[in-house]
Amino acid sequence: MSNKEEATNHAVAKEKIIREDQVLSKEEREIERIKHNVELIEEKRGGKLIFHKDLEEVAPSFSRWLKTIAKYGNVDKTMIIIKHDDHDRYNVCFYTNDNCYSISLTLPNSEKNQRGYLGCVMSERKPLPGLPYTRGNDFPDGPYTEKTWKAIIHKILGYEMKNLQIDLK
Repeated sequence: MSNKEEATNHAVAKEKIIREDQVLSKEEREIERIKHNVELIEEKRGGKLIFHKDLEEVAPSFSRWLKTIAKYGNVDKTMIIIKHDDHDRYNVCFYTNDNCYSISLTLPNSEKNQRGYLGCVMSERKPLPGLPYTRGNDFPDGPYTEKTWKAIIHKILGYEMKNLQIDLK
């Protein structure tokens, strides 16, 4: 779907919500707004939006690792967790001021993938001046292990760290 089509669909859906606002209570409008946002996220990410507690049941280690990096340990307020249709694949997205990080998890499965998979990609949230597109980077990936997790988090930290603006020499 092109950006123009997405914008049109979004505008139509927003107009529908506005029309419904005239007859819905404040609480009902808020529920409709949340449902609409969930639908947009699920459509864009290609899966079902789930909560941290749902991930805890199937991937307790990964769930615990996410909690250590979430602001105040609140994963549901800082990350989008998507469960894909094949039930073994999950995607977690979180945002900084400039970038979006997408961590992919495939659970170990005796049939397909005995070691599982953990990987990360970064995409800039806005184009650099003069460029009509956003850029991105592949970050570490490998088996579903704490070693791979730490490599990903260290790379994200290094990427986000800013240079000092003072001369110390």
